[in-house]
Amino acid sequence: MDYELDLPIADPHEQRVPCVLLLDVSSSMIGEPIRQLNDALQLFKQDLISDALASKRAEVAVITFDSQPTLIQDFTRVSGLHLPPLEARGSTAMGEAILMGLEEIEIRKELYRSQGVQYTRPWIFLLTDGAPSNGSAFEVAVQQAADAFRQNKVLIFGIGVGAANMENLQRVSGDLTFKLNPSFSFADFFRFVSASLRSASASKPGEQLRLNPGEILIKM
Repeated sequence: MDYELDLPIADPHEQRVPCVLLLDVSSSMIGEPIRQLNDALQLFKQDLISDALASKRAEVAVITFDSQPTLIQDFTRVSGLHLPPLEARGSTAMGEAILMGLEEIEIRKELYRSQGVQYTRPWIFLLTDGAPSNGSAFEVAVQQAADAFRQNKVLIFGIGVGAANMENLQRVSGDLTFKLNPSFSFADFFRFVSASLRSASASKPGEQLRLNPGEILIKM
């Protein structure tokens, strides 16, 4: 017999700052790029753990995508973030990953609401060095991403690396589309993400935040 357990989340009096990382691990990331990405994720975790408030409030989920999307880490506080070494292979199921990310956010928000937990608007950081391999899934994702943004459900930051197709990325993330400055590394980018999550953790739901990537990200 199938059944589901609706488990309470720890410290429901604390507001939550939900964030989904969508990470391209297709074959174009083989070699030095995937090594740097793995190292950067460990630095990201340690950076957030060092902040007492962010370590209680920030909740991170991680979805990788090659020929298909994979939820490698469901929403958890950073202390519970346990990521296997990422391996690069396959094509670029970007559209499917975006759809999975949007779905995971709605599931998490429903859990928050059911337990009376306040939360800031969820963020998605989409990091890619390529273009979607499945055009039809990507078109559906573009539409759903636009609907979610228009309804204030989520903010999607599109980050292009190297030869990423920025036009496609901009269709997903609009004004929140950036290119990683070649002078900076994945570690620099994830330091910006952790700093942004720390700022959000210290804010109140609905409060405006000013994020400053400096020269790390080039606005498109």
